Amino acid sequence: MLELHHNPMKVEKVLEKEPPKWPPGTATAYHALTFGAYVDRLLTNADPKHRRIDQLFEEEIAQPFDIDFRIGLPKNLSYRGARFEPFGINEFLRNAIKTPSMWMLVIKLLLNPNNLLSKASNAVTGQITNDPYMREIAISSVSGHGTARGMAKLYGILANGGKLGNKQFLSQETIKSLTDPKMIGESLNYGGKIKMGRGLYYSKNPMVRTCVTYD
Repeated sequence: MLELHHNPMKVEKVLEKEPPKWPPGTATAYHALTFGAYVDRLLTNADPKHRRIDQLFEEEIAQPFDIDFRIGLPKNLSYRGARFEPFGINEFLRNAIKTPSMWMLVIKLLLNPNNLLSKASNAVTGQITNDPYMREIAISSVSGHGTARGMAKLYGILANGGKLGNKQFLSQETIKSLTDPKMIGESLNYGGKIKMGRGLYYSKNPMVRTCVTYD
């Protein structure tokens, strides 16, 4: 992971040489570390100033809209970060029994402890997520740090059509595109069919027709 911070071009070369594991658009096996690495390098290359994702987010979103949120937590601010406490096996099983959508995960883990889900889960450990040097690494899909107020403000802007006062955060067209799934197929690590969009996955909610959840 440190290569992402110190040598992003090397990581980019590795990622671009990785061949697809299945025909694109037919399935997915999401993992925060690799997903963020791909997206962040694409954004950096598309940005005219070629800024890293943490700098781009800070200058284009966090500062202009006064949102207390950052991608990657500088070591001098590590005291503000809550510690990550992973589920123990007993707590995981208790939650799984109460949640039908998790039953398939448990079955897959029991039948094949070395499957994609296990490998993906083992890659993100408490040691990594609580290490100040690791937390400093900017990966948009896994190293976001912010306050509850900052998150509420961000989603409040989105719920208000992407505007805050006279400032436009995202266009209506962009917000609409975020609610439109781009791929419906089998999740090879979670099991079952899922709907995926632009950095989002979509699940049913008893209160509303479609619940958009960031993954």
